[in-house]
Amino acid sequence: MENKLFNDGEYIVWAEHINDLKVGDKIYLTTSEFEYDCMCGCFMKDIYRCAKVKVKILHEDLSEYVQGKHLNGGCYGFATAEVLEILEVGY
Repeated sequence: MENKLFNDGEYIVWAEHINDLKVGDKIYLTTSEFEYDCMCGCFMKDIYRCAKVKVKILHEDLSEYVQGKHLNGGCYGFATAEVLEILEVGY
């Protein structure tokens, strides 16, 4: 099955406990512009820790996705990915 929005590759991801992220972990991605913790798969405020990672997309969920509302209108796309490599951890 081919993904429609999310592709294997590099992403900047945010998480409160980003230092606990390991190769092989599953993380969660969204199309939303709002703060989203990739490790717990939930929206949070004041996440200041990020990492640049290389991932393989495992599953894409577009059941709520609406083009034009997918960034900040509540109609987001979501994906689950496996971390293949941690390229950089920043704060």
